[in-house]
Amino acid sequence: MAKKVKDLSKSHSIEEAKELHVFKVSKRIFHQQKPLVVELSNKSVVQFFNKASMIVTITMNPAVNKSSVGEKLIPEKRLRCSNLLAEAGRGGINVSKVIKKLCGESLAVFPAGGDNGELLKRILTKEKISYKSIPVSAETRECFTVTDHSTNAQYRFVMPGAALMNKEIENCFNSIYALQPCPDIIVASGSLPSGVPDDFFARLAIIAKQMGAKFIVDTSGIPLQLAAQEGVYLLKPNLSELCSLIGKEYLQLNEVDEAANK
Repeated sequence: MAKKVKDLSKSHSIEEAKELHVFKVSKRIFHQQKPLVVELSNKSVVQFFNKASMIVTITMNPAVNKSSVGEKLIPEKRLRCSNLLAEAGRGGINVSKVIKKLCGESLAVFPAGGDNGELLKRILTKEKISYKSIPVSAETRECFTVTDHSTNAQYRFVMPGAALMNKEIENCFNSIYALQPCPDIIVASGSLPSGVPDDFFARLAIIAKQMGAKFIVDTSGIPLQLAAQEGVYLLKPNLSELCSLIGKEYLQLNEVDEAANK
């Protein structure tokens, strides 16, 4: 089973591969603030997606991910790199990309602005991923990765997302609430850009309940804690996020189950 997941992820980018671990064997996640162990074969994952008539992913801090390879990284030298690869990414967009690779369908919802926002949409269109973009005035961020070919070391540069205005944030809420048909599952994943309040995902949880949708959250810090307090269908914390939720600096592996049940 583990080998199947590993084989499946070979063709994925780094960001997509991060999202695949949602479906790996024995990953601890939360279901209504109670632990749930996911043990799904590739076939059952596809069946899971097919049973849901509508899956919506939310990415509040999307990015155009650019990557290249240099022969050797040397300070203050002009470095020749390979052709630049541009991908749509971050948070819920990565979830939608993985769902597509697993033969499922979803609707990716995200704010987009400027030339990068237009590029992001063109990439998703080319990949045949359905999306709903919410216009914003700020330029959509871009992040870039450079791999040193001589050492195979990878350097990742993650830019902050530009601040969103209050009316743009409210437009995001309204656009999600107005989705038709109502989604069965809403997956909110990733960080929040500047200007977006920490309770954004908690407010989304309320909207999801009003829509009758299962709400899944993958984030960190205070936004994760507030979403958990509001109550969601499923949380996907990593080990450090789980420590934060229960107020501990670290956990031994044999303490994880007990912590998850608190």
